[in-house]
Amino acid sequence: MIKEIKQELRKLHSIYDQFKISNEYRGWNWDRQPLKPRYYNVNLGVSEVAYYSCCPKEAISARLGEKQLTQAMLIGLALHEVFKATSDDILKNVSNKKAPWEIANKLLSSAENKIRNILLNYKDNVVLSYANSLSQLYKAIVIEMVGDITSSYMNSGSLISNLWLSEYQIDGSPLGLSKRLRADAIMNNIVVEIKLGNKYARWHEVQLAGYSLALESQNETPYDFGIIISVNLNPLLINVKGVYIDDSLRQEFIESRDNMAEELIQEKETFNGGDGL
Repeated sequence: MIKEIKQELRKLHSIYDQFKISNEYRGWNWDRQPLKPRYYNVNLGVSEVAYYSCCPKEAISARLGEKQLTQAMLIGLALHEVFKATSDDILKNVSNKKAPWEIANKLLSSAENKIRNILLNYKDNVVLSYANSLSQLYKAIVIEMVGDITSSYMNSGSLISNLWLSEYQIDGSPLGLSKRLRADAIMNNIVVEIKLGNKYARWHEVQLAGYSLALESQNETPYDFGIIISVNLNPLLINVKGVYIDDSLRQEFIESRDNMAEELIQEKETFNGGDGL
């Protein structure tokens, strides 16, 4: 997985040299057009705006309807928990200055217990049936990430390598989004999106653009590249796709944000007799 990420990043760097991102589409320009929001009080999430870009009716229905977790959503939640647990465990051990081989031995030997504890909150038998695959995934990520750390350690004596910050919190309010956004992960100014299954759509790229804009507005630093990690659990397969977060993706996200917010306000005004959101 790490090898594939680096290969994708090499491709993205060659694209970056040809097509620069316009300053007007940088998130730190949230207070001016075209990024300045039309509405600030709709509390939109990045994923629902991105989904609106391809399926507006379904996105509005999902926002206004009852929130129901499907079986696929539950499996996806478990998948995200495994990624977060793995990166958090590695980061904790690196912070405690453990040697890479000590980290690998410790985490690999406790993988089954780790997954068992994660799944304690899931009562769905289908989700529980993926315990073995999730354990394999945990081990695979440990081997890949610790291997990358080991390479850095052997070359420079430093344990600081491409460590992930999982479930990274972002205040999206300057862009008219929720104050409590969470990107699946960031790594060296790269936005990482993790998804279940191998189906891929453009709105996943638009989602990366939304997180990139929000990160730029918060951190005042560029986020040009995104990585989509698609995981199939039966059998366990991991695919990696790099995305250059260009002007067109950023524009599509911003237009979808404004259009979705306007549609939700109209729906609310109709329901409340003109009171607004």
